Amino acid sequence: MIKLNVSDVEESLGKTLDRTHVSIGVDTASRAGICTAWVDKDKLCLETEFVHIDSTDLYFKYNQLLKSFRSLLNVKDPENYKLVIEDTFFGKNVNVLKMISRLGMIVYICGHEAGIEDITFIYPTSSRKVIGIKGTLKKADVHKELTNKLGYEFDDIDIADAVVLALGGLIGVEKEGLL
Repeated sequence: MIKLNVSDVEESLGKTLDRTHVSIGVDTASRAGICTAWVDKDKLCLETEFVHIDSTDLYFKYNQLLKSFRSLLNVKDPENYKLVIEDTFFGKNVNVLKMISRLGMIVYICGHEAGIEDITFIYPTSSRKVIGIKGTLKKADVHKELTNKLGYEFDDIDIADAVVLALGGLIGVEKEGLL
């Protein structure tokens, strides 16, 4: 678990973090990044992980992801949770769009089944803007900017958008007018 001084993070972001909820950010991909973020006294706590199902059989992958996310989102007091899921956009490959959209819906359904009512889909570009990172940056640059803002470098650059999404939940992406 990563613990950062919440006052330093709030100063860097120029935003106040919600101290009443736990926010789970999910970056949907074949290797889905997940960040759970909450404030405990004077610390911002971040737990990060990946769900990766290495299979070319999409239905096997979907079934395994259902099991994984049902387990991950089985939370106590779901009314105290926010779930922020990366929304999809069309790039160059319609099949990637279809797969990522399905993964996002798996996460949504698992969160809903767990009783989490505060569920938001947000584009990666919009979630980055919430914390003051240019939305169109490449992944490595997002990681670098996030490192500068938090004063902490994550081991894996693929976790950056999940952290950004979770922070967006603590800031209140719905209050930022980005939905």
